[in-house]
Order: sequence, then C-alpha cells, then structure tokens
Amino acid sequence: MSSLLKSTHIDRDDFDADHYADFIRDSHRSRITLDQLDIARRQHRKKEKLLSRVHYLKMKEYTRVKNEFIRKVEQDIRISNLPTVKETLKVQRRQHLTPSPPLILNDQPQEITMSTKSDEKLHQSDNHSKSSTKPNSPRTERLKVNLNKFNHMDSLLG
Repeated sequence: MSSLLKSTHIDRDDFDADHYADFIRDSHRSRITLDQLDIARRQHRKKEKLLSRVHYLKMKEYTRVKNEFIRKVEQDIRISNLPTVKETLKVQRRQHLTPSPPLILNDQPQEITMSTKSDEKLHQSDNHSKSSTKPNSPRTERLKVNLNKFNHMDSLLG
C-alpha cells in the first residue's frame, strides 16, 4: 500500500545527479565536432569557388553583350552621329573598351573590406564618370558579409 502513495520527500542527491546527467547529454547533442566543422569548411570553399566561377561567367557574358552593343551602335551611322553617343563612344575608346574581368581564385585568401555609407558616397562621387560599371547587388553584399564572418571564425579556429 505504501508504494501506491505519492512520495512527499524528494531525494536531493539523486535529483542533482539526474539533472547533471540531463545537462551533459543535452550539451553533447548540440556540440559540433571538429569533423563536422572541417566538412562545413570544405563545403564552403567549394561553394565559394562555384560562386566565383558563376560571377566570372556572368561578368564575361555582360562584357561580351556590352561590347557587341557598342559595336552595333558604332556601325549604325544615324545613331553614332548623335552628340551624346559620340561623346560616350569617345570615352569608351579612351578606356580602350572594358577588359574582361579577372578570374577570382579562392585558393589565395582575399581580404574584403566593407565600406561604410559615407565611404560609399565618397566612392560614388569620385567615380561618377565610371558609371558603366555595375554596382554590387544586395546579394553580393550579403555574400561579402558572410564571407567576412566565415573568415573571422576560420581565423579564430585555425
């Protein structure tokens, strides 16, 4: 009959041991192993290589389309004789057309500095004549921030 009655006394020693065991078990469940970290690092490198290759191909295509467009504008006499187009073409010729973008290799560590809003405004006002270059997209900015975070964590761990 006594086993059916609810216990009013809690054995504190037993409670503490159980609580400690639960805590240790939970901490082991959430802990990242060094192997998992190494796998994540390799996956990140592969992803960065793929992203840099995609960026290179996109910029190469962008340059090809842009140069083809300029060539067509130069060939069309009516369009190329317009004053604003003449001026733009002169500027383009002075720059010897835009060279194809360099291939970004992730084998070498790259330092990417994030500029503040005031730096961006200064940069935009200084390079107003270089309006032919594409500004960074929000996705590119996020990738840069994430890459900086990863490099920071990598330097702390390595």
